[in-house]
Amino acid sequence: MEEPILYASPLAYPTVQVSAPNLVYAQMLTSAFASAKSELSTVTQYIYFSWILDKQESQLRDSFRHIAQVEMHHLDLLGQTITALGGNPIYRSFPYKRPSFWNACMLQYQGNKEKALRISIAGEQEAIDGYHRLSKLIQDQNITNLLQRIILDEQIHLQIFQEYLTIL
Repeated sequence: MEEPILYASPLAYPTVQVSAPNLVYAQMLTSAFASAKSELSTVTQYIYFSWILDKQESQLRDSFRHIAQVEMHHLDLLGQTITALGGNPIYRSFPYKRPSFWNACMLQYQGNKEKALRISIAGEQEAIDGYHRLSKLIQDQNITNLLQRIILDEQIHLQIFQEYLTIL
């Protein structure tokens, strides 16, 4: 019997809490929450991939769906954290210090399996790098613990997509 795929780390997520309200931190988290390279984009991107890949790719399609569910949990945790910081979890980010609202043009509409995997691998690596950057900038241990926990899941997703790519 084949071992089930682990889509998230078995470690518990820390409770969402912050040391104090901080609108600067809330704004910083919007890049991971609802930018072109965010949890919101990742959820919608992976659901899209699960719809358009060939029917014969049922295991990969299921993996995209399961990973999207984990990413949706990350989105929820970030939204709760932004709210706890005193922010409003609107689907927008602040690139170049100007508000940019999330929209579906941020996705990559690609039906080729290899390209979908390469897009996903690059996205997971960017997420890991982004969470590391935020962890260094945010001086609230509660938030950095959450970000470090999310990184564990992103590393698993990266590994899953890399494995799929090697068997093409």
